[in-house]
Amino acid sequence: MKILFLTERKLKKFVPQKRLKENFELEVSELEKVHYSKIKNFDFIVLLTTKILKRKNKSYIKLLRSIGNKKTKIVEIGIEKSKLGNEKSNSLAIIHGFGKITYGIFDKIIKSLR
Repeated sequence: MKILFLTERKLKKFVPQKRLKENFELEVSELEKVHYSKIKNFDFIVLLTTKILKRKNKSYIKLLRSIGNKKTKIVEIGIEKSKLGNEKSNSLAIIHGFGKITYGIFDKIIKSLR
């Protein structure tokens, strides 16, 4: 399974790359520098940000457009509590507001992919 981590620059260091590379094909990219043309090649995308992106955010819209109709699963993880609108989400899960224990929750999601 191919996993893409899209993170903010300051959160990139928190992605457990060594452990994940043992079990999955992994690529970690900064949200601001991602090549959207390559996103179609991934089975699972984790969007790790400080707060959940708004549905009208340019990066979020580009991400969804680049995936198209492919059955790529997206999980959005926000470290801090976010205000979520009523707009429909295209994500499998949205996790936010758990602070330091967010990474423990994230580990459980990755373990379920095996």
